[in-house]
Amino acid sequence: MVIRKAFRYRLYPKADQEQIFAHNFGQARFVYNFFLAERKAFYEAHKTEKKKGLSYEDNAGALKKMKKDPQYDWLKIGHSQVLQQALKSLDQAYKNFFTKRTKFPKFHKKNDKQSSRYMQYVFVGGTWIDFPKIGKVKAVIHRPCEGKVKNVTVTKTKSGRYFASVQVEVDVPEPKFDRTDVTV
Repeated sequence: MVIRKAFRYRLYPKADQEQIFAHNFGQARFVYNFFLAERKAFYEAHKTEKKKGLSYEDNAGALKKMKKDPQYDWLKIGHSQVLQQALKSLDQAYKNFFTKRTKFPKFHKKNDKQSSRYMQYVFVGGTWIDFPKIGKVKAVIHRPCEGKVKNVTVTKTKSGRYFASVQVEVDVPEPKFDRTDVTV
């Protein structure tokens, strides 16, 4: 049986790596906020029509066109999956709202906790984590990271500390359950 586990490690990026992380956080925040505003505006303009909202696919297509616009050239600098994951986070926030699990999505602020998610090409070593377009970042690996890395979310707290949450897939044996032991 395959399960997912998470490991959280403290990161110590160099000054140039902090700049790249800050750029990725800013890109993710911009994409999230831009398309949240787009979704709100679309809903207000199309309340009476059959299609009342935009989907992830609509936003992803608009993001692809946006990256070709010279005005948004700076979106090409970071890793593209960070932007896609920001859109997926927005889509999940909408789904959670409509299933009444949470409140309506809010705009992300620069002074709050920052985060960005990397889906591929992240490797965990003994004292470092290697990110695409960033390189090896020093990390405190207090528990070995076993399993296949599925995604890594990098967060920066309000106090300026960096953390990496590494989600892995691990193959574990099926639990043994003997029905003869059950009494009713």
